[in-house]
Amino acid sequence: MEQEEKNNHGSLSSTERVSIRKAFDSDIRPFLGGKDIPPNLGTSAPGSLRQSEKERGYLLTDNVTLAIAAISRNTGWTMESPQMVYVCGNYLETRMKEKASFLESRIAGLENGDRKFITSEDKERMRKREEDEYKKLKETYEVFSSNLEKYARQNFSEELIKLLNVILNVKSVGFYEAKEKVYKLIAEGRLSEACEILTAVGAPPKVC
Repeated sequence: MEQEEKNNHGSLSSTERVSIRKAFDSDIRPFLGGKDIPPNLGTSAPGSLRQSEKERGYLLTDNVTLAIAAISRNTGWTMESPQMVYVCGNYLETRMKEKASFLESRIAGLENGDRKFITSEDKERMRKREEDEYKKLKETYEVFSSNLEKYARQNFSEELIKLLNVILNVKSVGFYEAKEKVYKLIAEGRLSEACEILTAVGAPPKVC
C-alpha cells in the first residue's frame, strides 16, 4: 500500500490525488457540450496566463484536491454523487469567470494605453491573442454555465444550490475552522444550520 504523504499535500497519497483529478475531469466533461476545457485554469495564481510544466494539464491545485477530499469524507458523497458533480462543475465555472474578468481587464488596459509595447506590431499581436482567448473562453463558459444550471435545477433545491455554490470557494479563516461541521450539516439536510455558520464566518451574503 502506498505510503501517505504528510507534507504540503496533507494526508492524500499521490495516487489519491491523481484519482480525484481524474474523477473531477470526468465530472465536468458532460457540461462542456463537446468543447475543450479552457487552458490555464485552476492551477496557477489567479490571473496568471501561464502554468508550470509540472502543473500543465491539471485543473486542480493540491489544496483544492484536499478540499474536495474533505467534502467527500465528511458528507459521504462519492465523486459520482450528484452533489459532488455539481461542486466540481461550480469550481470550474468560477475559475472560468475569474479568467474572463482578468482577460477583460487586460484588454481594457491595452485599449486605454496602460500597457506599453516596443512596437505597434507587438501590441496588435497581443490584442489578437487575448481577444481570441477571451472569445473562446466566453463561448465555453456560456455553454458550460447553462448546462450546469439545468443539472442543478433538476437535482437540487434552490437553498442547496446556494450552499453547493460556495463550499469550495469560501476563503475565510472562520470557514476553514468550521468547514467539516458545515459539510456534515449539508449532507444531513440541515441546511438552515449550515447557513447560520456560513453567515457567521463571513460567507457571501447572498448564500443564505
